[in-house]
Amino acid sequence: MLSAGFVAIPDELQAAREASAEALRGFDPEVFSQQVLPSLVADVPEAYRAKALVEISGLTPDSVADLVTMKFDASVWVGELDLPVLVLCGEGDDVNLPLSRELAVSMPNGRFEVVQEAGHVANLDAPDVFTGAVRRFLAD
Repeated sequence: MLSAGFVAIPDELQAAREASAEALRGFDPEVFSQQVLPSLVADVPEAYRAKALVEISGLTPDSVADLVTMKFDASVWVGELDLPVLVLCGEGDDVNLPLSRELAVSMPNGRFEVVQEAGHVANLDAPDVFTGAVRRFLAD
């Protein structure tokens, strides 16, 4: 099971990520921790936001820039995956929704399901819907 997954980051999105990374490099660490880090968890449901902020508190401008510019391409193995795979994505995850759909289609036994009333963190945004989809998949 994959949530908000993708085969590869499209070139235009990677270019935007690299521009963001350049802006981050050399950013004042104190301002980064007070302003940027909280913005990274702004879409996390409020009940989990404080914990999420603690989890990422060790990130620095350079470490985030490094993460953002990492290349990812699963096309070398995803087409050969010979087992059922459920790919879930929140309906409000505008960036990953088409990429997740593409991922599911690229697998011989991929199944795609949209998690209604959820964004990028679908398992927290709509836990009952998300868990229901996983349970149906496992039952099949």
